[in-house]
Amino acid sequence: MSDLQTGLEKTVTYLLPMLAGANIIYGSGMLELGMTFSYGQYVADNEIVRVLRRTLEGIPVSEDTMALDVVSKVGPGGHYLLEDHTSDRMKTAHVLPKFIDRDNRSEWIKNGSVTFIDSATKKAIDIIENHKAKPLPATVLKELRAIVEQADKDMTGHK
Repeated sequence: MSDLQTGLEKTVTYLLPMLAGANIIYGSGMLELGMTFSYGQYVADNEIVRVLRRTLEGIPVSEDTMALDVVSKVGPGGHYLLEDHTSDRMKTAHVLPKFIDRDNRSEWIKNGSVTFIDSATKKAIDIIENHKAKPLPATVLKELRAIVEQADKDMTGHK
């Protein structure tokens, strides 16, 4: 079952290898030490990794991001919410969650008390029922076929 403990364990399980520079992390969608697989958990894990990847990008520091010209223009006691620079950065400076509900508790209850894993599971079902994969380009298929054929030759000893 997915719960708060699952979310914490998954976050730590992904974060530590990501901090070390790993680009492949094992275990997405798995529960119970890999004895169970959940499509909803897989979607939730993807969301966790997406948030962690954005977090690990850090905060860029440059003349543009420091916006000293905007700071000078706004001055003491002013605010930045109406500045174009602020609204432009707000579109990209954080992760917009796909499955985390940001409503207050009364709205969340009014809307059915849908949890993070409930939303992720609903998305997984939608993907299973409706996703149509785009076919690979012919050049990619040809290259993949060549790789498979070469691997077959290498494994069987045929030249």
